[in-house]
Amino acid sequence: MKAFTDIEKALAFARAFRGRAEEFCLPIDDSLQDPIGANMTLVLDHLLARGWIPAGYEQMVGYRIYHYKE
Repeated sequence: MKAFTDIEKALAFARAFRGRAEEFCLPIDDSLQDPIGANMTLVLDHLLARGWIPAGYEQMVGYRIYHYKE
């Protein structure tokens, strides 16, 4: 799994996804993990509008895989 290193590409991926929240996995490179979470807020705002909520993440070497649920 290749992690996103560009938040705009991650957001485009989230917008284009057509499936259930439980099927959606969002790999985000550690370089995008800013101290206040501004990068992830952009993506989360879109997913919350879909009615999805965070369901945790898996920490991998160099990136996180975010999970969501309806």
